[in-house]
Amino acid sequence: MKILVVSQCFYPETFRINELCFNLVNEGHSVTVLTGYPNYPEGYIYPEYKDKKIKRETINGVDVIRVNMSERKTGSARLFLNYVTYALSAGFKTFSLDKDYDAVFVFQTSPVTQILPAWLYKVRCKKPIAVNCQDIWPDVVKVRGLKEGTLIFNMVKAASAWLYKRADIIVNTSPGFANYLNTVCGIEPSKMLCLPSFAEDFYLEFGNKSAEDNRLHLLFAGNIGQAQNLDTVVGAVAKLNEEKRKQLMIDILGDGSYLEELKGLVEQNALSDCFTFHGRKPATELRDYYELADGYLLTLEGNSPLSLTIPAKLQGYMGAGKPILAAINGGAADVIADADCGRRVPAGDAEGLAGLMEEMLASNDHFASLGENGKIYFINNFTLDKYTKDLIKILEELK
Repeated sequence: MKILVVSQCFYPETFRINELCFNLVNEGHSVTVLTGYPNYPEGYIYPEYKDKKIKRETINGVDVIRVNMSERKTGSARLFLNYVTYALSAGFKTFSLDKDYDAVFVFQTSPVTQILPAWLYKVRCKKPIAVNCQDIWPDVVKVRGLKEGTLIFNMVKAASAWLYKRADIIVNTSPGFANYLNTVCGIEPSKMLCLPSFAEDFYLEFGNKSAEDNRLHLLFAGNIGQAQNLDTVVGAVAKLNEEKRKQLMIDILGDGSYLEELKGLVEQNALSDCFTFHGRKPATELRDYYELADGYLLTLEGNSPLSLTIPAKLQGYMGAGKPILAAINGGAADVIADADCGRRVPAGDAEGLAGLMEEMLASNDHFASLGENGKIYFINNFTLDKYTKDLIKILEELK
């Protein structure tokens, strides 16, 4: 197939659309990515692209077309401008693209406005659109402080519904997304299906190492925002007695908008001896942290449709073969139960999570077997090759 991918972010930014596009090429398909200039997450265009002279390039066999857009920088106003300028620039660019693509695939993280250039291409060339919904709009804007029912929220809601309805099929990463999009945006169930995200196969190569400090190490890896609800982890550790705390270390790998507040919360609870903040690391350096961990932590807020998501880190955790301790609702909780790869309590249940930590401290060997269950489930359900084959089948049925 000849596929046009619309994604505001692409390599060298770190998103799973990179591996998917590279694998599609390896499978014999032709892939063109319509993207912007890399500036995530720092908010400033990467030095090698700063002069914006690179308009078109080939990366691992993928034809990459870059369009101008405003840098993210900081603040909601700058982020809004970043979203709008990419959508308009990419939309304008579609009028000069070849007409012979078989389908358009939108990797829809935020913003939902990425659907606009795909729709403009569809109008001009009569090609089908598949939208891979990674972030559900308009609910995701609540993280930015927009309250439901306000004028601006309702405008975003109307725009989101209009854009989603331009798609021929919406591929949701979590079963819970379908109900939200149907109820809030009026998307017919027949236009939606679920295809959980994949994780890179290199997680399967991770082994085990000893931290050599006689402590149980639990790793949280990924974005650190309010939605990740890491307050629950702090609250859980705070509920442990002093003896248990001395046996435990929480390793936080990543950064995000809530990082400094999280560090402050740890200090306020006098738990600095139980937490280590490692910062954000490139994918090439993840292995040591995953291998030194005895288990992985997964938390997410539970009072909004965002709790319905299956965080991409879950698949990576499972592939790495360590047990998962989770305070989470929705699809992720269902996957953990189906795979029997860890233990979970409801989102926000600090006391319940503390209980899981105590159980693991008392019987780490038993929990280790749960990690092996996760790896088996990963191999059967979450590999890149399986995802690629399933996606191609979806796109071919749209032709």
